[in-house]
Amino acid sequence: MSSSLSQFFPLFSLPCLAMEEVLRHLTPIELLCISMINKSYLRRTVRRITRRNPLDLRVYFTPTKKLFCFFPNGLKPEAIDLSVPTPDYTDPSGGYRHFLNLVTDRFHIKSIFFHIDDSSDFRVMGMMKEAVLRGLQLGGLLIRARELPFSVAYFLSKCTREATLQLYSPQSRSLLVHNFSTSPLQWIRVREGAGVRLSTLMSMMHCRRVEVSRVFIEGDKLNRVIRRWMRQPDYRLEEMELRFDLHRLDTNWKIMEGIEEAVRMDDNCYSIQRSDGVKATVFFTEQLFLMKVYGN
Repeated sequence: MSSSLSQFFPLFSLPCLAMEEVLRHLTPIELLCISMINKSYLRRTVRRITRRNPLDLRVYFTPTKKLFCFFPNGLKPEAIDLSVPTPDYTDPSGGYRHFLNLVTDRFHIKSIFFHIDDSSDFRVMGMMKEAVLRGLQLGGLLIRARELPFSVAYFLSKCTREATLQLYSPQSRSLLVHNFSTSPLQWIRVREGAGVRLSTLMSMMHCRRVEVSRVFIEGDKLNRVIRRWMRQPDYRLEEMELRFDLHRLDTNWKIMEGIEEAVRMDDNCYSIQRSDGVKATVFFTEQLFLMKVYGN
């Protein structure tokens, strides 16, 4: 055999089981390239491999990057950068959606995460909605935006794991009136949360973990939050953290007023109990309000 021929690995001459074993050792991007070959049995084999070991897919849209990142279980993540315009991938509503459809058709995707930056074109919302309609589990959502699109409520209702919203204007934050009572969302973070309404904060207690930074809320409203949690046993809340980065909370004003069931454990630290017997610890300073639930 000549030296030139000996450099090629006879992949397509292997028996099916041997070929599958070789393909199992390839990276996600290598598998995607292999699946481009116009052979149906190759595509079925790639699909079968990823069904046994599903991938997490993360889509990043920033002013300078358009990344599709693959996170295989137990392997190093890989990314394809589509930032440089090409005839096939030139706009979020066309080429990128086509690429997403290609990936989800060839691979078995366990969940998908979207990270959308402030300067990105929100036409990618169409791509996100199509991914959800295809049955992909929306595991995570991160949006940085000066204007929060109304359609974000739809994605919050579909998100199963975590969502982070960084909203820069009170007008955008006031749009966050989503009802979390029917949402499977586990963890909600809001950065720049000065415009978050009290009703929204109460609804967030249906999530397991809540983090809101730069929030502006008075002690009497925190008192209402505590009372609401004590009355309603259907809240899933395990931890709530509110940070007052732009003002100081008056720690002596109305936070625990009238809550006779509260047991004082230390300065600004109380133990409270819900109607179903579940207990929580409330701690607050001038810049922090923390509520930790036990046995929920």
